[in-house]
This record gives sequence, structure tokens and C-alpha cells, in this order.
Amino acid sequence: LPVLPDECISCTSTCTSSDPKMITFLHSILIILIIVQTQFTAAKVSSGKAQLDGEKSEALLTKFAISAGEKGYFDLKLTIPTAVGMYTDERYLKVHFFTDEAWAEYVAKASTCQQKIRYATKQSSVVFDYGKDNGEDVWIAKVRVDDLEGGADSIRFWYITLDDCSLEVSYHSKQDVPEMNFQYTIQNGDGIGGYTHLS
Repeated sequence: LPVLPDECISCTSTCTSSDPKMITFLHSILIILIIVQTQFTAAKVSSGKAQLDGEKSEALLTKFAISAGEKGYFDLKLTIPTAVGMYTDERYLKVHFFTDEAWAEYVAKASTCQQKIRYATKQSSVVFDYGKDNGEDVWIAKVRVDDLEGGADSIRFWYITLDDCSLEVSYHSKQDVPEMNFQYTIQNGDGIGGYTHLS
């Protein structure tokens, strides 16, 4: 561990933050804090709400990076209070996974949901079942993907969307397509030395 310069220990010292020795000391502490944070951040949990409709048939849940040569996982839970309504037709409700290359080159430029999902590397269906969440009656669905890979020689960002492209072509009321609560966990590799970026 870095040692505080002797002349900076005394309360009568004139050592300040502009002193070269103090700058070196503070810089060393900052590096150690960054390393510790990186080493012990195994996973990231986030939550929010998503409302899909004819004008916005997809929602970007997150983007995150997987380190080179690593595999990460994504764990998602969706809930809808039964008192609010029920997602009446979930056949086209999907979670799509896009690489950063596909997102920048094609997805970000596409104008419709159907066009965007053509460039997904992976997809998972969403199926709701009746259940309890914190004592509340809900419709609940879970999605897990374990094999999101980093690049061969560099990190790879993954973009993850929740979408229902059928909403672009047919009308559904908010009671039939209610707002969904989501919570996800993401992890980079084994969680040691991983790099996670959220937006």
C-alpha cells in the first residue's frame, strides 16, 4: 500500500494537494480503488418499467460489455400485476440480443421493429404464468441467456431489447398490452475482473 509522505502526516505540515509527493500518493490510492472495484463487481442488477405500443414496439433494456474471451449471462424477470391486466397475446413478445457491430451498422438505422430484429444474434420468447411477487398477484415471466460472448481480442457490447413487432401492424389496448415491470442481472464472465457498462 502507498505510504503518506512523512512531511504530510503532521498537522502543522505545509504539504498540500499540489505537492508532488501528495499527488503521487493520491494517484496510487485512486489506482487501488479502481482495481478493488473491478475485482469484486461480480454482477449488476437494475430494474424499471416498459410499455410497448404501436408507436414504440420495442424497448432497449440495456447495453453491456463482455470482456475478450469471456462469456456472460443475462437474467430477466418481467411482472405485471393481475389487477392491471394481462398480456393477452405474447406470441411475438421477445427479448432480442444484438452485437455492437450489428447495432451500429444496421439496427440503429432501421425504421421498423421487423427490420431491426433481423439482425439479432439471439432471441428468447417471453411466456407469462400466474404467480406471486413480494406477496402480490402477478403475471410473471423469466428469461435467461448464458452464452453472450466477448470478442476474440477485445470487449464486445451487447444491446438487449424487449419487443413485440406485432404491435406495429395491429391495435392493442393498454389493458391487453399493459406496462411491464422488469428486473435484470448481468454478469461478465465469472465476475472477476469483468467490465460492465450500462445505459
